[in-house]
Amino acid sequence: DYQPLETLYPRSWMIDVSDDGFGPALGANLSGEDMAGWHRWSLHATLGINRQNVNADASWTYARTPLFLDARFFRRVAPRGGLAVNGENLTWVEDAIGGEVRVGYQLPEAFSRQRVDLRWRGTYVDNLETIEARLDPNESPPTLPELGFRSELRLSWSYSDLERYGYDISNSGGRAFGFTVALAEPLIGSRYRAIELTWFVQQFVSMPWGENHVLALNYTGGLSGGDLGRRGVFSLGGFPDSNPVNGLVSNEIIGGVALRGYPAYDRSGLSYHLLQVEYRFPIWRIDHGVLTLPVYLNRLHAALYMDAGDAFFDRFDLGTFRVGVGGHLMLDFTIGYVLPFTLRVGYARGLMDGGVDQFYGHIGVPF
Repeated sequence: DYQPLETLYPRSWMIDVSDDGFGPALGANLSGEDMAGWHRWSLHATLGINRQNVNADASWTYARTPLFLDARFFRRVAPRGGLAVNGENLTWVEDAIGGEVRVGYQLPEAFSRQRVDLRWRGTYVDNLETIEARLDPNESPPTLPELGFRSELRLSWSYSDLERYGYDISNSGGRAFGFTVALAEPLIGSRYRAIELTWFVQQFVSMPWGENHVLALNYTGGLSGGDLGRRGVFSLGGFPDSNPVNGLVSNEIIGGVALRGYPAYDRSGLSYHLLQVEYRFPIWRIDHGVLTLPVYLNRLHAALYMDAGDAFFDRFDLGTFRVGVGGHLMLDFTIGYVLPFTLRVGYARGLMDGGVDQFYGHIGVPF
């Protein structure tokens, strides 16, 4: 039967098991798009087994023209820090309900891309449970989390002329850079005043002595100020705990921006700087499957790297920066004939105070 071009079809659904911060949670994912790809939508919901908390996230995107729109609504229940009573750090249960709207425009150019995004996000944060603690007049006053309505306006701009070809293991040339300014202000409905500036610069250089050998550099930084200054806005550290099963079942993909060789969220503050240098090289172009099984091995490649960075509340001081070194193997493979994944297995060592021997294995992507 004839169907209108813009009819929305469910394209995929999946049931998964994840962790909602309190223990195991059952999740359901449903997504779809119209036949032309102008409208895309997704819905993800989880039910906690231990506490029966319901988390939900729904989004819609319209991408028919260079000017695109998207909207997102969410409800999140999770354990949080930022509460201290009588000098003891306690965990409280955050109940956050909110949404965001974004409008963006991508400048059409032949060999480069520029993109501008304007996003508004509003979130109401409350404490889901009563905090039972007895105040001691001999101790310092308690530190309470920031509750109430938060409204934020965010402007982003980025430029990219990155190059990647068929047999490349990553971007092999070009550069990308951009910045984001975020503002929270009572004039736009926020209970707090805060400003945040972040930026990034990436450069990829193809090495002349080996096929598909690449030197990759990434620098990110940020600074912030305002009413939320007593908590660390930024944090740096190694990869969070994860495993390949989480990545395959619940689509938990770990990015490549990290201070490897240190615990996750090891450093926090109002400003941060992070420099990453990686030498990437191929090992084996597999390109092979097993009969008609829905698993296909694409390629095996590796990287040696060094990370240097710090997050801090006070002035900039190179003496407090942490340095980590290491290496990893990455296996690109395809499941279900169309879904690409990358398994990352590696080791990192932190060379400064707080450094650890860190072994990791998860589904991830490089920066």
